[in-house]
Amino acid sequence: MALPRPTFFVAALAASMLPAAAFQDAHVHFGGAFADAPPLMLTGPGTAAAGLGSGAPAAVFSNVPGSPSALVPGLGGVEFEPGVLTNHFDRIYGHPSGHWVLTALADLPSARDECLIVSGQLVIQEGAPAPWIGGAENCGTIDTRCAVNASGDVAFATNTSGTVDDDFVATRIAGVWGHGAREGDTLPDGSGAVLDDTIDSSVLLDDGSVGYAADGLDGTATTDVDDDALVLGQQVLMRKGVTAPTGQLSGGSEFIESFDLGDFWTSGSGLRWLVQGDLEGPTSSDDVVIVNGAVVLQEGYPVPNSGFTEPIDTTGIAGVAMDAAGHWFARGDNDQTNVDWVVRDGDLVAVTGSVVVPGGTERWSDALLDGCFFGHVGNANGDYVVAGMTDHPDPALDAVIVLNNGEVVARESDPIDLDGNGLLDDGAFIDAFGDDDLYLSDARELYVVATLKDGLGQRIGQALLRFELRPTVGVAYCDVEPNSLGLQASLGAYGSSFAADNELTLLAGNLPPTANVLFMVSRTRGFIGQWWTSAGNLCLGASVARFAGPGEVLSAGSAGDACLHVDLNAIPSSSGAVAATAGDTFTFQCWYRDHDGLGATTTNLTNAVEVLFR
Repeated sequence: MALPRPTFFVAALAASMLPAAAFQDAHVHFGGAFADAPPLMLTGPGTAAAGLGSGAPAAVFSNVPGSPSALVPGLGGVEFEPGVLTNHFDRIYGHPSGHWVLTALADLPSARDECLIVSGQLVIQEGAPAPWIGGAENCGTIDTRCAVNASGDVAFATNTSGTVDDDFVATRIAGVWGHGAREGDTLPDGSGAVLDDTIDSSVLLDDGSVGYAADGLDGTATTDVDDDALVLGQQVLMRKGVTAPTGQLSGGSEFIESFDLGDFWTSGSGLRWLVQGDLEGPTSSDDVVIVNGAVVLQEGYPVPNSGFTEPIDTTGIAGVAMDAAGHWFARGDNDQTNVDWVVRDGDLVAVTGSVVVPGGTERWSDALLDGCFFGHVGNANGDYVVAGMTDHPDPALDAVIVLNNGEVVARESDPIDLDGNGLLDDGAFIDAFGDDDLYLSDARELYVVATLKDGLGQRIGQALLRFELRPTVGVAYCDVEPNSLGLQASLGAYGSSFAADNELTLLAGNLPPTANVLFMVSRTRGFIGQWWTSAGNLCLGASVARFAGPGEVLSAGSAGDACLHVDLNAIPSSSGAVAATAGDTFTFQCWYRDHDGLGATTTNLTNAVEVLFR
């Protein structure tokens, strides 16, 4: 069953623009939408869906001039560089503990505009004195690939304003500045090879150990044959012309030749690591993904255990990652048919042509973008997200982020809270997601770098967004009939199943945009096919009641979502408002307006959800 997004409270905004429902005996007046609805019992006013609270997709930072989110922390009123490009905020990297890091551009002269931000705080700025060498030289540009660990310590590659030995992997551990590598240091393998001016792909373990890739090693102990190395702490994991990864799908034993920039990853402990690079030998099969020294994917050969017969295309491995728990990800495409795929720990989790979520009709598609998938990341709890393009008929809605292969949690054109007031009232919407610009914490906070647009579709800037993904509660059931969009509208319950918490939100998705919707409740399951001339099925039992209080009669948003915050102390019933207590079971369903293939007005229903309260 396709479940809706657990973070977007679009309908709260729609509700704020609607008048309170008028009562006509036992009917709710919808201005014709449900004017001849069956006479279900109603109670008095319930709780309005007021405000979005912590669930709103919110801008942590943006570069929209004048917005509170546009202020650079620690720079006394300086805003982030305005513009509509994709380089104002760079890629975000994070640790499941909740710490994250990225670079962003302030609206300052180019010699001091790049800022390193860790968990919302400015740590250092380009052009500032470099504290890891006592401030004798200034910090230079900062590599995209930064690293942060469980303690919020940070590591990044940069060069300083000096002219000798000026390339570093700088660190800030427990508030103390230092460096894990410097141009002129010797390689920690006893060979005598010396680090030169290309040190990149920083990683940082939870114990403070630093890793990096070093290119163009110097010294009498090295030549062009062996002048690249991959280092973790005091161990050289691989060296060009010396190390031959095991498990090469070609059956060969070619040496490693180079490491891809920014594609070195480790678990938090360092016991697992991943790198993408090239082998020596034929260029048609040299691109590989290596985990703990063994090849797991190789250009020119099929994805192992995938069922594919076609090989991975030339330069077909498009992206890799590893989370802090050591789960690895990769995406790419096959030769000839160019089927796109995502694997996690070697298992296929998404492929073009497959449904986006189980039970749905929307499918992954590369029809409008060469390379369907553009991101994947996980946390230490086993949660993961995949980002990609779909066959949604509206090209303004066909980019999505999916949680655990089961829930769409973000979609192109969804509204966002730009100014931090908890409401979707800024006229700001997601324009496009950045490639690999994702981070997922153990608390299920999803951070995304995306461009923004206004209500007319004009790009207005870029932002770092945060989505708080609520836990699913209850059990979804009942068959769903496709609506006028060809989609199966879906309903999910999110929050807490503890009645005393009074935290339950119903979210419906895949609805026709702007459709009138009505949430309903019962104590039991039931089934009536094509109920009340609807195209769908009523799956609630006896004594069905409607949520019809002020703010509870809603319309779907432009992305086809509607949400209702349920007051568990005042659930409508045939005998009046009742409170949920431990041991109670309630069933919920969403009824919505639609039209048939001839344009005639009809209605349809989502699946139903049963919640047992504790």
